[in-house]
Amino acid sequence: MENRITSLLLPIFLVGIAFIVITQMNKSDRPKTNGEHSATTRVDQHFEPDELFKIVNQVGPDQRPPFLTGSAGPRAVEGQDPGYRIVTSSIGGTIRSVDALDYYTKPGLSDAEKVEHQLPLIEDLEKGVYSFAIEDFLKRFPLVKETPDQDRFIGEVYWQATNELGDKGIRYRLELANSKGKRLTFEKDFYFLEGRRHVKLVVRIKNPSGNESFDTSVFNKFHYYLRGPMVMRIDKNGPSFTTPPRAFAVVKSTEGTRVAQLASTKKPEETPRQVLTVEPTETFQLAGAGNRFFACILAPENPVTALAVQGVKAMSVPRVPDSATPEQIENGYKTITPLLQIAQDMPKPGETSEIAFQIYIGPKDRRLFSTQPEYSDYLAVSDLDLQSPCFCAFGSVPLAKVMLGVLEMFESFLGNWGLSIILLTLLVRALMMPLNLRQARTMRAYQDKMTKLKPEMDAIRAKYKNNQKKLNQSMMEFQKKHKVFPPLLGCLPLFLTMPVFLGLFTMLRASFPLRHQPFVGWINDLSQPDRLAALGLPYVPYLNLLPLLMLTLWIINAFRTPLSDDPQQKQQQRMMRWMPMVFGVMLYGYASGLALYMTASAIWSLVEQRVVRKKVGKVAGMPTTF
Repeated sequence: MENRITSLLLPIFLVGIAFIVITQMNKSDRPKTNGEHSATTRVDQHFEPDELFKIVNQVGPDQRPPFLTGSAGPRAVEGQDPGYRIVTSSIGGTIRSVDALDYYTKPGLSDAEKVEHQLPLIEDLEKGVYSFAIEDFLKRFPLVKETPDQDRFIGEVYWQATNELGDKGIRYRLELANSKGKRLTFEKDFYFLEGRRHVKLVVRIKNPSGNESFDTSVFNKFHYYLRGPMVMRIDKNGPSFTTPPRAFAVVKSTEGTRVAQLASTKKPEETPRQVLTVEPTETFQLAGAGNRFFACILAPENPVTALAVQGVKAMSVPRVPDSATPEQIENGYKTITPLLQIAQDMPKPGETSEIAFQIYIGPKDRRLFSTQPEYSDYLAVSDLDLQSPCFCAFGSVPLAKVMLGVLEMFESFLGNWGLSIILLTLLVRALMMPLNLRQARTMRAYQDKMTKLKPEMDAIRAKYKNNQKKLNQSMMEFQKKHKVFPPLLGCLPLFLTMPVFLGLFTMLRASFPLRHQPFVGWINDLSQPDRLAALGLPYVPYLNLLPLLMLTLWIINAFRTPLSDDPQQKQQQRMMRWMPMVFGVMLYGYASGLALYMTASAIWSLVEQRVVRKKVGKVAGMPTTF
């Protein structure tokens, strides 16, 4: 009798793999925290709404400042201008769009083509709500309505641009006054820093001197949302099994670091969702939003700013323009924007309140974060990409980090990421081979013993063929007498290699170094499907060769595995032989780096099968590790 436990657990294992890859592609994660926390917002106990404010020095649409090109990043290897092209807007004193000058939308471009394909990191959808706006959600500064049915707030009106910062950046100012003589000035400074991958944002509140200024004993805090990046670029034509855009937040305490994240939803949201609330014992560290390879991260520049952030919320927003059809909207091309919940001190008359953020806009590159001390805290953002929703993913994140380090070491010698992936795959499979050989010997010994006892077992089956209860009881007594229980560790290699598989899967799926890296021939981007030829079909626009090769090797492996002599197990194993077809359809849109790993692993399985047969002999129904 074949190993029934193995034949039962193998389908469960394969179904589990299918569940993992499906959830990796479609799952919209709930906040991942180290505990649930209240989503309430802290507000002042004593507050009475002020009268409507008027804007002093109103700026009109025709007075918006011209485009600004920030020199805010390191010099590119190709000799292009460094940094970003940053477009600001007087609407709310915001950043309208950011284009990277040293990253591009396509690989293999000429110098002339690179100018036309600079990568938009924060996109301008001309919706009138831009990044880093202040949202007065408690409506403490309601403005005089421009029309009877239109409410206006400080994040939606035109601020006045000044050149007070010179070449260092741009300052926006909004001066308010009401009929009671109360005056208040808001300022936002954007500093464009030479040789850095970040800009600096300063939010300033000025309370002029005089008896008619705000009474800070009542109104001692100004609660508002500081909106993060409005639209992070989404690769709509990218591979399957990539995580959707996410908002994230990190806080620290004496007990350690707490990280939370929210994925974008398929439909825009009317109300924000809570990512996390900063508890009294915690200190805010960073928040932001990111896609597969890039992120916009807001981190406090000083302790005063860190204390001012009381929580982080997020909203899914449409990436498609207002003119989009319902079908386009339902396609899920959405992104997500974080909302920092700020409680900034209201200054006393004649004083100023100020908070400052470092805004990183760039790649989620672990090497950059590791080598630049000012970005070291951002490694927590990269770690989010290595997490898996599977309950059996214990240890996969540390393994993914180790394997990424080994992969980078191989690339430093070989100079090719594709060859490095193959070498890493062979190394991992070689390390697991002794365990597989031991499993094969154990199962072979069990099968040989069961073959000798088969006549007696057949006699028991024939005797009690009409009494299932008595048959089971007799078979148990027979196995106990002859000590022929199935090896309980028959599937152990599968479960031990699960964290390895998940670690490789997540590491290769979200590794920034693979972006736009060629392998050989037509494979010019390991982060995308290999796309040998364009087919133009609705659901199969490209012919991807690597997944087909991977599927072929899987089928060969499945049909070369001997079947059990037991009729029931033989039927199950015949069904399992067709499981690769299901996986082949699911994994057809794999990034070529992932497909290359799976293909190399399948080739190793063919070789390993020959070694097992030579050393151990045929082992019926032995599952293959990944």
